[in-house]
This record gives sequence, C-alpha cells and structure tokens, in this order.
Amino acid sequence: MNIVEKIIARHAFVTAGKIGVESVKPGDALFAVADVRFSHEYVTPMPRRFLTSFGGTRASLRPESVFAFFRTIT
Repeated sequence: MNIVEKIIARHAFVTAGKIGVESVKPGDALFAVADVRFSHEYVTPMPRRFLTSFGGTRASLRPESVFAFFRTIT
C-alpha cells in the first residue's frame, strides 16, 4: 500500500467498535474517522442548525475536534 492507503486503512471504520483495517485498495467503500473536522462560511449554518436541534455539540463525538468558521459581513 502507498502512504495514502495506509492512512485511510488506519482510520477506516467498517465494523462497529473497531477502527482500522489490514489494507484498502482503490474502489473500497468505507467510512473513515477524521482527526479534525471543520465547516466554513457558506456551509457552517447547516451543520450548526443540525447540531443545535440535537442539544448542541452533544450530537458530535469528540466535539473538541470540530471547528466552525464564520465570516462576518459588514
């Protein structure tokens, strides 16, 4: 595997409660756990509204890894 495939394999989430798989290859379908997640300007209001409808950041695992950026229009 190349370096990108190794990183994806390490973060793959394919079985409940288990993160990481032996290997991946082009065409594999999987979810990956992100180290950092962010939203910016145009798309921030959508996830913000979704999260607040579920009681704030409690709907998010590892809320400290979520960053949202707003641009103030004056």
